[in-house]
Amino acid sequence: MRLSAKLVLVVTGIVALMMAVVFTTLNIRYHRQVRRSLLDTARAFYNEIVVTRSWIALHTGVYVPKDEAIDSTTYLRGHEVYTGDGKCLILKTPAQVTRELSELSASMGAGFRFHITSLHPVNPRNAPTPFERRALEHFAELISSGKTPPMLEAYETEVVDGRRYLRYFGALMATRSCQVCHTESDLIAGGIRGGISVLVPMDEVLQDMRRNTTLMIGGAIAAVLVTSLILFVVLRRMVLARLKRVELAAKQLERGDYETELPVDADDEIGDLARSFQQMQDRIREYTRNLERSERKYRMLLQRSPESILVVGSSDVILDANENITRLTGFRVEEIRGKPLSFLLDPGVKRDYGISSGNGHESERYESSVRRKDGSSLPVEVYVSREPVPDEDGQSRNRLLYLRDISERKRIEAQLVENEKMHALGQLSSGIAHEIRNPLFGIRNNLEYLARRFPDDPEVQEIYAEMLDSVERMNQLVNDVLDFSRPHETSFEVNELTPVLRKCVDLVRKEFDRAHATLDLDVPENLPRFRFDPHGIEQVIINLLTNALQALRNGSGHVSVRCRARTSRGRVEIQVADDGVGIPREDLSRIFDPFFTRSPNGTGLGLTIVKRIVEQHGGRVTVKSRPGRGTTFVVEIPLWTEDEVPAE
Repeated sequence: MRLSAKLVLVVTGIVALMMAVVFTTLNIRYHRQVRRSLLDTARAFYNEIVVTRSWIALHTGVYVPKDEAIDSTTYLRGHEVYTGDGKCLILKTPAQVTRELSELSASMGAGFRFHITSLHPVNPRNAPTPFERRALEHFAELISSGKTPPMLEAYETEVVDGRRYLRYFGALMATRSCQVCHTESDLIAGGIRGGISVLVPMDEVLQDMRRNTTLMIGGAIAAVLVTSLILFVVLRRMVLARLKRVELAAKQLERGDYETELPVDADDEIGDLARSFQQMQDRIREYTRNLERSERKYRMLLQRSPESILVVGSSDVILDANENITRLTGFRVEEIRGKPLSFLLDPGVKRDYGISSGNGHESERYESSVRRKDGSSLPVEVYVSREPVPDEDGQSRNRLLYLRDISERKRIEAQLVENEKMHALGQLSSGIAHEIRNPLFGIRNNLEYLARRFPDDPEVQEIYAEMLDSVERMNQLVNDVLDFSRPHETSFEVNELTPVLRKCVDLVRKEFDRAHATLDLDVPENLPRFRFDPHGIEQVIINLLTNALQALRNGSGHVSVRCRARTSRGRVEIQVADDGVGIPREDLSRIFDPFFTRSPNGTGLGLTIVKRIVEQHGGRVTVKSRPGRGTTFVVEIPLWTEDEVPAE
């Protein structure tokens, strides 16, 4: 909520509260005065009745012309007198006059009425109401206790015939003048003879009070609105308009406009605020310029660095990075900002170099693995800067991490190790193969001699067949070892791949037919001609088909050879897929190792030779396998032209 709205609400609330207090007080006082006026009217009416009774009593009654409907008071002395002209006058007692006045007030319809009552009325029509009875009993208690107030009275509001009245009840005290009509045995001077009950109508008064209340509420609302409007206009001109200029200047400052001038138009609190704001704006302008220069320098150093750099906070959260991180990981800087360091670097892969920094501490330099956006990972060398980087609060809690891609170095190192291992294994295998081949030749000659020597002995012939099969297997192993140790010299020439693939399928089809397995070849007719070694590729495909046949369940199943040209990538892709038993997950990383095999009749050199021939062509071989579902080998070979020469 804006300040102007708050100010309007506060001013209106304060004025409304003040007006409510004032007008409520006035209304309460007015109501009290009206009720007091009603009560005074009732008292005056009561006093007039009492005065009239007292005057009649002091004069021992009053004579009025006799009416035929009115009986004389025969128990009074001189109850009838005659005038000189012969008219008869009868004597009226105070009680009679009071009763007749009461009946007259009720019949006039003006609303005012009264009657006399007592605890023991002679006339049943003067019997007291419950309120009057309680009042008389209370008056008697006060007199008997000696705590008689100046005036014995009681009053309440009540509804009579659907109209509201103020009932005033005052005590009617016994005096000496009462003994004119009553004997001493009837009353005691100073005692309560009864009471006079006066009814004063209230409906018109209450209606006037409601109209007055409505008028006062309307006046209060009008006063609140007018006063609030006046105060708001004054405050707006003196305070809000000037604060608005400060607000606009602050918004300009928020948008980066540090040149907006804020005029100081008065020497008061708002003027002091404007001056302080202008000074703050000048300081921010200077600090911002210095910060921009520092940030440009920092960005230039960060972006021009040949390494991928991460800015990491104290809680290992990535705060920033340079653009090289995108080339390394595939993630944009915005995608990794705010992520934990473990989002990129695998915390489980860390090999410390242990290089001393020269001051007795170990330098934070180690090898790790970085996660790429495509799900792969890369080996990296991580160097943590020992110089902390200040954060936004000026505290030196951030660090710089330099990441260097060492995948090529790792590949070369692995290739060197593999080459050295293969070279040593080849030399060892070649020597062993030569030493085994000569004894095998002698064993085979002797077996053939024995077979010729005992042609009719079935036991010798059975043993001869078994031993000859074993010798042939050993001889095949020796040939494979020699092929591995002294590989066929590649002869690259521009050829068509389709005839080579058809020849390979034709060579092994009879073996597939004997095993009741199916073999399909899917080769497009428009494969481009390119440079490759036909003999080497033929050996690769035959080895893969032989392995696929051995992987089929009970020799039956399906194997397919599919070839496609990926001209956009400059490669040809050959897939050999089977629906056999598959390769266990734990064996996938070892299937290309020399002499590794799970087949009882295998030598463990077939896939090793496949990998070597494909790499001689500058390609690669990959495998996808699901146990129980089958295996797919994918051979990728570059589409070399006549002008291109394979790398050594």
